[in-house]
Amino acid sequence: ANSTVDPSGSGAVGLADVDGIDVFLPYEPLRTLSFLDTPGLGEADPEAEQTSHALSDADAILWCTSALQAWKGDEVRIWSNRIPADLKAASILVVTRTDQLNRDEDRAKLRKRIENETKGLFARIVMVGLGESERILKKGAQLDDAALARAGLNELQTAIREVVLARAETLRQAWALRQGRVFFEACIADAKGRRAGLDTIETQVKRFQ
Repeated sequence: ANSTVDPSGSGAVGLADVDGIDVFLPYEPLRTLSFLDTPGLGEADPEAEQTSHALSDADAILWCTSALQAWKGDEVRIWSNRIPADLKAASILVVTRTDQLNRDEDRAKLRKRIENETKGLFARIVMVGLGESERILKKGAQLDDAALARAGLNELQTAIREVVLARAETLRQAWALRQGRVFFEACIADAKGRRAGLDTIETQVKRFQ
């Protein structure tokens, strides 16, 4: 059953009783999109089975990897072996903490390596660094477009919109194809039924001749 929890902690429920937490924010894209933050998929993650179940209902994936240890061996194995091909085509690799790399050359080198190692595995790769944005927000200020761009958030938002729209079109075409097949099969069944009826009439007419 769903229940409301006081953010202050009073009346809190135990973790064993929680399957998920819904967070509502006044953000326009959330009127049409739902983001599900899941636990890991590693062999040591006790919630891996729940995450796998959640992926079965997902339309797209944002896979986050830290720039400090980007695209490690266990990530490669999990992505290669446990993620369906259609979801890979509708996924974004988000490289986080890129602002913790000291030089632009380091970030460019990292991006080139990841692009080479993930060819065909993601629809987009986005580099994100939120350090400056967090400092601005802690001061009570708002993020302007320049700050959002430096953090990579504008690029991420654009990537999400494009990938989700492309995925929606793919699903729409698949649905239309299935409906077309159903209609075609129904027409064949109807034609067979009509033919059987005509055969029956023809047989009866011959009997009276």
